[in-house]
Amino acid sequence: MAIDLFETRTMLQAVSMMKPARTFLRDTFFTDVTNSVTESVDIDIQKGARRLAPFVHPRVGSQTVDAVGFETKTFTPPQIGPDYFITGQDLQKRLPGETLYGGDTPDGRLAKLIGGKLAEFDTMISRTEEWMCAQALFTGQIVINGKGYNNLTIEYNVTNKETLAAKAKWSYTGADRTESPIEGLRRWKRAVLKASGENPDTCVMSPDVADAFMKHPDVKEYFDSYQKGNIDMGLLAPKMSINGVYFIARINELGLDLYSYEEYYIDPATGTESQLVPSGKVMLCSSAVRFKMFYGAIIDVEIGSYALPRVPKSWVKHKPSARVLQLLSRPLPAIVLPDGLYIATVL
Repeated sequence: MAIDLFETRTMLQAVSMMKPARTFLRDTFFTDVTNSVTESVDIDIQKGARRLAPFVHPRVGSQTVDAVGFETKTFTPPQIGPDYFITGQDLQKRLPGETLYGGDTPDGRLAKLIGGKLAEFDTMISRTEEWMCAQALFTGQIVINGKGYNNLTIEYNVTNKETLAAKAKWSYTGADRTESPIEGLRRWKRAVLKASGENPDTCVMSPDVADAFMKHPDVKEYFDSYQKGNIDMGLLAPKMSINGVYFIARINELGLDLYSYEEYYIDPATGTESQLVPSGKVMLCSSAVRFKMFYGAIIDVEIGSYALPRVPKSWVKHKPSARVLQLLSRPLPAIVLPDGLYIATVL
């Protein structure tokens, strides 16, 4: 029996063998993945609690302790579905890398075209997931716009948020400045530790914030003064890591690693290139906190139901004649411990 290259289960084998695009925010903070069997997902929003065990006299026996509360929210993950129209002309044209003479057959080109387009779609979806993670981590919400979506807002109620006053901004270096960047980081770290019990060890900032941090006179004085005193309180040593991630500094006093995430994306609505991390933003969080990545089920009358991160689909279109290839996904990064991070606008 001939293999149908466009049958969903056949294409799933190709999708499963693809190497996903590496994404810093998703791979660092949203590693707890759940594939839902339904289109909607239930998210338990947790609160940190430091309760003492009650003293109970032996004659009394015991004392009932109430369960720690949480709030359950139900969301329907938005659907992503890039597609491509394969026409007869595509099968006649030479593909990139194919020799000019004695090239591939139309059937060979079709198989390569399917694999290439699915890989391209997978990369696009991964980049959209990373954008969603950035929105959740640096704004506390995700606002979805697109076909059928008009400002769909997924709100996680992050309360540890602030915009610095003018004389505390990291871009302000006047003599009457009210707070240094180091003091701000220390204050935010303590706020997260108090609210959630989690100890932030990772700080991610936008590129313009990283520039302001490294140029700030208080930051330079902080590292220089400890080095002169032969005290190892940290290291200001910017260096390139991987995939647009720059290591900025290690503050031993705070147990905090500082990174700049210099990744960009092209907005499909405007066609303009923008920073993935919003300008002027800083986020503190513990790398031990595992926020969740949910994938809603793909339910389709033609191909059935799949509880998977990626589901390929194909169908024939007439007038003009074309085969449509599509890759579907319903991702939703979820902040399940809103008190476990701090978001600040510092510029």
